[in-house]
Amino acid sequence: PLYRWNPALEEACKDPFVLDSSKLKQEVEEFLKREQQLTLLANKEMKLPEELHQSLESSLAAQHKALEEQARQRKLLAEQFDSLANGVSNPDLNLLVLYGSDGGNAAG
Repeated sequence: PLYRWNPALEEACKDPFVLDSSKLKQEVEEFLKREQQLTLLANKEMKLPEELHQSLESSLAAQHKALEEQARQRKLLAEQFDSLANGVSNPDLNLLVLYGSDGGNAAG
């Protein structure tokens, strides 16, 4: 187990959950150290978060625009397909399909 619960520690008004793995302790300490370093860097260089924010905004705007274009194209394609399907099923319209082959063996 990663954590060990000891009810005797709870009765002694101590934290009853004890981290059981020293490797995990080191990983958590390294993570917290990196997070602290990034926080200090962000506080020191206020341009960094602003630049990241602008980059994220432009990236999201480009993705949004691309998704809108895809949705528009899908809607147009669906409308064209419906139009074609309705045209084929209309008995008042004649549909002539011509086909051929390079070898001249196509039957008419």
